[in-house]
Order: sequence, then structure tokens, then C-alpha cells
Amino acid sequence: MKKTLLVLVLLAAFVFPAAAESFTDDLSVGAAVGELFAGTVKYDIDDSLKAAGFFGFSFRQNVYFRAEANYYVPDFEFAIEKLNFYPYFGGGLTIAYKDDIAFGGNVAAGLSYYLNDIPLEVFGEFAPGYMINSNKNFDASIILGARYAL
Repeated sequence: MKKTLLVLVLLAAFVFPAAAESFTDDLSVGAAVGELFAGTVKYDIDDSLKAAGFFGFSFRQNVYFRAEANYYVPDFEFAIEKLNFYPYFGGGLTIAYKDDIAFGGNVAAGLSYYLNDIPLEVFGEFAPGYMINSNKNFDASIILGARYAL
């Protein structure tokens, strides 16, 4: 199982830099904290469809990787005292490792805020999911994070 995890980490190490080199106009990198402490990468496929990945550690697993596709609701925003928030939802796949590798799926719902002066996104997300081959089948994370657009 450790070999499988090593292969996944090496694959991610090659895939993310290749994507960053090809898509730097629409690429954001940052960090997320909460139940999950992770680095995060987001690629803007178009105005409403975004692909995001998280790689780090959680309280329940030693190593945690989650890839998801999120749909940002087009032309939908709401303001609280001149601050524009953008809701999104989506889903994806989860790979976690503690004593063994576990696979699962998740749904994600969140809220993003983009700063005006610098290319920074601040976001909060709730992502419940189901782990297929795990002792604890239900999985959920609540995170706050920020991503800087390259």
C-alpha cells in the first residue's frame, strides 16, 4: 500500500507542474485549513466550471488527496455591505491513507470572495463524502482557505 501511495504522490508531482506550465493564466495556488490542512490548486476551465485539488493532512488520515470539479453558479452573487460572494457546488474523488488506502467520493458546497486589489480568492467549503473501503464510511471536511491567481 505504501508503494501505491508513493506512485500517487509522484503522479501528482508531475501532473500539477505540467498543468501550471500550460494554464498559468487560469491557475490559482494556495492553502486550506480546518479539518484538512492542505495545499490547494484550482484551474478555471471556463467562467463557471473550475477544477480544484487538495493535498495534505487531515485529523483522521495521515495523507489526504481530494480532486473535485466545482460549478460556480453563473451570474449569481450576493452582497453583504458591498462584498460580493460567489457560491459554488460540485463533487469529486477522495483518496486517503492512514493504515490502508481508502477511496471515496464527495460533494462540495462553498462560498468564494475575490479581493479587488490583489488576485486573491478567499473561500470556505463543506464537503461531505462517502469512503468505499474504510472503517468509517462517512467523511466530511470543513475548510477555510485562500488561493492566489498566477
